[in-house]
Amino acid sequence: MKEWLKRTKANIILVALLTMILGLVLILWPTSSTMFICLLSGWLLLLGGVLSIILYFSAPQTGPNAGLFLGLVVSALGLWTVIRPGTVVQFLSVLFGIILLIHGFLNVQDSIELKRSAYADWWVYLLFAVITITLGIFVIWAPLASASAMAIISGASLLFDGITDLIFVFRASKVIRKFDSYTNSYTI
Repeated sequence: MKEWLKRTKANIILVALLTMILGLVLILWPTSSTMFICLLSGWLLLLGGVLSIILYFSAPQTGPNAGLFLGLVVSALGLWTVIRPGTVVQFLSVLFGIILLIHGFLNVQDSIELKRSAYADWWVYLLFAVITITLGIFVIWAPLASASAMAIISGASLLFDGITDLIFVFRASKVIRKFDSYTNSYTI
């Protein structure tokens, strides 16, 4: 159980740090980073689609296979992304908002679990969850025309989300250590 908790803690810390780094990159270089992410995604989709098409035609087997269709659709999506990156950049802001909403809802669940575990400061994490959800809603529906402004807001939201995850994991670790010391002191 302890090994699982250590791995889980390490995973949460890694994801939180990566979230914070992505947030900082979006804040410091909003236009460049969103266009880079968009173009990279487009080229990867295009490459993956073309490879699917090649694999479809090079396979000796016949029968039902969606490889050609999927390859064409993915290639078209990748090409559209490379040709029209600005449209996709706007979509990325909405995607970040959705990710924040999902993470905020998961954080609400975590705060409820903390309350059920009789953790006194569970409400602090619930407050962080509500702020994360609010930021997610703001990122999705904010009437900001500039993709750069949306990238900065998305970056700030991701930075906040990463910080609150780190706070959670360190507080949860503290509770687990207290619980371990409590149960170890009463072991027969």
